[in-house]
Amino acid sequence: MREVLARLGLGTVLQGRYEIRRRLGEGGFSVVYEARDRELGALVAVKHFAPAGMAPAHLPQFLEQFRCEAQVLRQLKHARIPRVYGCFELEQEMFLVMDLIDGQPLSRLARANLEIGLVLGWAIEIATTLVYLHSVKPMPVVHKDLKPDNVLLTAEGCVLIDFGIAKAPDGAGQWATRTALRGAGTPGFAAPEVYTGRATDPTSDLYALGATIYALLTACIPTDSLVRQQLVFIEDQTDPLVPLDTIRRDVPPVLAQMVSRLLSLRRVDRYSSTSEVLAELRRLATGWKEPATRHQAGGAGRTEERPPATRVPFSPGAGGYQIALPRAPTGSRRLGVNAQGHEEWENLQDGSVLVLVPAGPFLMGSARPEESPSGLVEVEGCFISKHAVTNEQFRRFVEATGHRTDAEWSGSSQAWTGTRWEDVPGACWAAPQGPGSTALPDHPVVHVTWNDAMTYAKWAGLRLPTEAEWEKSARGTDGRDYPWGHEWLDGMCRSSVGGVFGSSGGTAPVGTFPSGGSPFGCLDVAGNVWEWCSSRFRPYPYMQKNGIEDPGGNEARVVRGGSWDSNHTASFRCALRTSLQPHNHFGDIGFRCARKQ
Repeated sequence: MREVLARLGLGTVLQGRYEIRRRLGEGGFSVVYEARDRELGALVAVKHFAPAGMAPAHLPQFLEQFRCEAQVLRQLKHARIPRVYGCFELEQEMFLVMDLIDGQPLSRLARANLEIGLVLGWAIEIATTLVYLHSVKPMPVVHKDLKPDNVLLTAEGCVLIDFGIAKAPDGAGQWATRTALRGAGTPGFAAPEVYTGRATDPTSDLYALGATIYALLTACIPTDSLVRQQLVFIEDQTDPLVPLDTIRRDVPPVLAQMVSRLLSLRRVDRYSSTSEVLAELRRLATGWKEPATRHQAGGAGRTEERPPATRVPFSPGAGGYQIALPRAPTGSRRLGVNAQGHEEWENLQDGSVLVLVPAGPFLMGSARPEESPSGLVEVEGCFISKHAVTNEQFRRFVEATGHRTDAEWSGSSQAWTGTRWEDVPGACWAAPQGPGSTALPDHPVVHVTWNDAMTYAKWAGLRLPTEAEWEKSARGTDGRDYPWGHEWLDGMCRSSVGGVFGSSGGTAPVGTFPSGGSPFGCLDVAGNVWEWCSSRFRPYPYMQKNGIEDPGGNEARVVRGGSWDSNHTASFRCALRTSLQPHNHFGDIGFRCARKQ
């Protein structure tokens, strides 16, 4: 049974009743499948919770949380909430059987020019459902992980999914949070109190509603509440959250003020009730009309063009809401939308998968000396490689161009001998450990200099990412420390953490650690290999037009991300930066590519 549960392949039958048909999606601790209920002859969704890697001592609490969640969900009866038909446990793995919802997450519709009236309509539907949840007796139900990913757009409207939270009073009559599968909400959407696991209430969902509206209208995740709290209340700095109407000038001040109030760090500064928020949204939406494409800009009689709002007409025959797609990069083809809701394209010259990182500001740097001063940096939209360039891709480049790497010209390179780094004769990209060794096709190419990387990128019709582009693609817009969140988690990347320096033994195939991917879906931005950036290594603040991106000269260049040999968690922080000379080559240095949107 354990082996069957581990794979839940096509045709697996659970409880003698639910036949697995296909995999729909996954989260940190769960996978959702489409299944056929043999008794009713209907299609259902089966959510499989598998606490892999959880310490045995924690399993009883996990099971209790699962049962509590199922009990609360089964009492909910609302048209915009999936019905739960049943729950069961098999060998300490848990399953929920729910309505199968035909829709797509709002995260796939977020655009920097999405029609404001459309978003107001969605917000009203979400708030209406929250009013129901927050009025459940004897105690309100708090979703606590509201975000665009957890709102499905269907032909009937917005449906709230993924209730990982159940609320119930503890023995002292205080709020106690039963958190199945997660100890905190999603960075960028979670209110500060959510991270503590206690003392949440309906206003926590209101914070998430404000963050959801913000993200849908800007295609940017708001700066995380913990980062804001640290800067505002501890370091006495200005709140780094960029106002909604600063990013989108067509957003009316009253809506921007409402979202700012919802995103207040103190609960007492938010709205007093969900009903009040719903009433305010309805007032805003009444008689709403999108501004004209041309509008006043500055002095009287002066106008400027702005992009027309993206409309999202419903087309049942096409299976959902259709959206305007970004312009295709030259020499590429669209692959679709990844699990994080971002467009992916294939670069036809070298086969690289490029992830769209939308334009907008993000928090760059930290309080550490070489990473400060930290601050908001505006980055233009760009495409960046999903993973580092592989040996197979580099081999095709060499065959097409006859390129010889700097390591090959020098006759040796720095390679790991098992106990230390040494200059090994014959070591190069094709023979990473020296003569007799082989470059594995799906591993990242190493022993390449900045000059080699630049030459490859030019051949591929791409370029190296700037330091700002690299950091934004790795950490997103919520100021997280690691690609996966604010805390170090074992098993998220190729590293030697937990052992001595170099103990992992070498690189892993690219994409081996999908759970350690970034908010945009970029893989291996932490670990595996250090990666060259185009930028010169200069003190912050980062300013793209001060010569930092000049390709000439021998000034040290930035490398990012940590590698397989690093055994300190700090090496894998998204903000960490170090440098090498452009002619340096080592067995743990690689690169990924980028291009302008």
